[in-house]
Amino acid sequence: MLEEQPTPLDQIGRRLFPEQPEQAVAGVTALVDLAAQARPAEDDQPLLPARYHFFVRAIEGAYVCLCSPPRLLLERRERFEVDGSEYPVFELAVCRQCGAAYLVGERTETQDGKDILTQPGPRSFEHPSGLEFFLLPDERNGEVPDDEDELVSYGPVSGTTAEQRLRLCVRCGAIDRADAIFSPCDCTPPQSVRVIGAKTRDGNVHVCRACGSRSTGSVVFRFLTGNDAAASVLATALYQEIPPREIGDEVQPQEQQRGIDEWSSTAGASASGGARAPQVGGGRQLLIFSDSRQDAAFFAPYLNRTYSPTPAHPEDA
Repeated sequence: MLEEQPTPLDQIGRRLFPEQPEQAVAGVTALVDLAAQARPAEDDQPLLPARYHFFVRAIEGAYVCLCSPPRLLLERRERFEVDGSEYPVFELAVCRQCGAAYLVGERTETQDGKDILTQPGPRSFEHPSGLEFFLLPDERNGEVPDDEDELVSYGPVSGTTAEQRLRLCVRCGAIDRADAIFSPCDCTPPQSVRVIGAKTRDGNVHVCRACGSRSTGSVVFRFLTGNDAAASVLATALYQEIPPREIGDEVQPQEQQRGIDEWSSTAGASASGGARAPQVGGGRQLLIFSDSRQDAAFFAPYLNRTYSPTPAHPEDA
């Protein structure tokens, strides 16, 4: 099957184990593990020399489609189809204190004078002052009134969304004041949600509209992570699952050992049969690639700094 073309694991499982679809993926995994260990002799190649590769990409935001029920997406999409109808997708942000959900985006005026909430564009990374944040109130959070005395320490705030209650059409993204006489759009049937504009300064929300938490920085964060953070978490989890080498395992092939300089500092211990120095990390090996030399140079010390395992063996400490 794999000689014909690359095939997803679940598709292979359905063909190999058609009578047990719920255990198909586990069955394929077990079959690969067995084939990787099956060899005629110890020095022969295994029946299936399998290698597992993980392609890691950082999260570039969380997104939500406000259809019924709402759909959470971890990949950027402009539209989402539900039952033959397309809905706009909005970027999601969250209060780091209470977890209240916010929509973040930019307003775009159409030719007929309507305001449409769209996802942040590329310019928002360099010029975030144009970003607007809207609280999605629900039964768990409402709106906390401002304390003018406490707001003095955070400086003046600006933004057209301050102190506004708005209606957002979930079918086209049109947004308007909640007390407007006319509907913000012509969608039929009308389907809108109530949102509350948050005060912003330079693209930051200093006061959460749901819990009242305040910060000199931004209290509401978008789901944006760097490549190093995602790769570091996965590398740490994978590395700790690698079994350590046994003390008697040969680290180098005999051909390489014969080529070692007899005057080197490591040759003496091997030739004299002395105690072997403990291997770093128990002899575990994990190879991480990057498509950029600069990224690789920065990631190596980052992983060394953030990795703090719970040692299972003394040599891991």
